[in-house]
Amino acid sequence: MNSAFSRFDRDSQFAPIFILGTMPRSGTNFLYNLICLHLDCRGCFIGEDFLVSRSDLLIKYVDSLYQQWPPRWKVRETIGSPNLLCQYIGYSLIEFLNLPASDLSGSPPKRLVTKTPRIRNIEHFFTLFPHAYLLIIIRDGRSVIESGVKSFNWLYEDSIREWADTAQTVLDFQHDMQNTNHKFLIVRYEDIYNET
Repeated sequence: MNSAFSRFDRDSQFAPIFILGTMPRSGTNFLYNLICLHLDCRGCFIGEDFLVSRSDLLIKYVDSLYQQWPPRWKVRETIGSPNLLCQYIGYSLIEFLNLPASDLSGSPPKRLVTKTPRIRNIEHFFTLFPHAYLLIIIRDGRSVIESGVKSFNWLYEDSIREWADTAQTVLDFQHDMQNTNHKFLIVRYEDIYNET
């Protein structure tokens, strides 16, 4: 593996934790605050990063570059597949999220914890962040919908459909990742809330 990733390869204590909620009101803030109580963890300076939600744009960008470069330049033969460039972009995004912490000279490094209340484009997560830890939090759909209706005036029917779609997305992701070495865990809000 390239030296740019050596920090993550050498010691997984530096690999960040990304929390993705199936949709708002799923418990991302609760789980984030709970994990950040750990002395070896620290929160992100951005409230909700949405990096994964917009990752389709980065994937398209990398793919278009690889199509733009003429075959005679032998980019694939020299540096490899588009996934390598995606990993460098992901590494840079993590470094960006770590910027405020890099000014704390003399302090021991802490594991970055960041969150987004959406799982849109979750299929790209490990393309960009192959060394990161992913926590997916789900919550009973009835509770999510009632909370969203009361807090944000969601419409019942639209919200129910969205919850069902995101639940299927999580199941598909779990199925696709079952024979990989990627580090992810699906947790239920109710389980964590009842037994912190």
